[in-house]
Amino acid sequence: VNMEGYNWIRINITGADGKDSGRVSINFDIHNTSEGISDSWIFYGDSITACGMHNCYGTGFATYVNRLDSRYFPAQENGGIGGIMSTHGAKNIERWLSVFPGKYVSVAYGTNDCWGNQTGAEKYYENTAFMVEKIIESGKVPIVPTIPYSTEPGITPHLDSYNEMVHKIYETYPEVVKGPDFATIFKENPEYLSADGVHP
Repeated sequence: VNMEGYNWIRINITGADGKDSGRVSINFDIHNTSEGISDSWIFYGDSITACGMHNCYGTGFATYVNRLDSRYFPAQENGGIGGIMSTHGAKNIERWLSVFPGKYVSVAYGTNDCWGNQTGAEKYYENTAFMVEKIIESGKVPIVPTIPYSTEPGITPHLDSYNEMVHKIYETYPEVVKGPDFATIFKENPEYLSADGVHP
């Protein structure tokens, strides 16, 4: 939206759910991009990302960043897709990056890879390294968190070997920003996990 010369946005709603009457609720943020989009983020990952990066009525990423530093209110896209693994991320990262104009790219895969050891830790590393390299090549900044601790018995036995690969990413690619240490946070606070022992 080109806001030059304007200081408001009007939304005209003519129907809800295909009806002429009904109730409509809207939650949206307006971001100032007059100086570019250098603080814009996208978060790629599985259902944990998809659920965790919602922007829900004042609890979104931009709101929390702004509380830490009032100079920033970054635009954020949620690129989480339930059920996918690092293999899917590696297969699609170039296409996804081609349509994301922002600067910061988080890749948070691994839980589904771990679940039953579906990809193997080495393949997980290869996939994540590929994504990191493509992010760097595109001139963007990669962020990689550790894979969250889980009490799900199909995940827990494999988690340490996969998170060793995350630390290998940190060592191999100094350009990577270390994301949150979800392995430690949830291991020390398992009550933060939902009843399935997987999702926060």
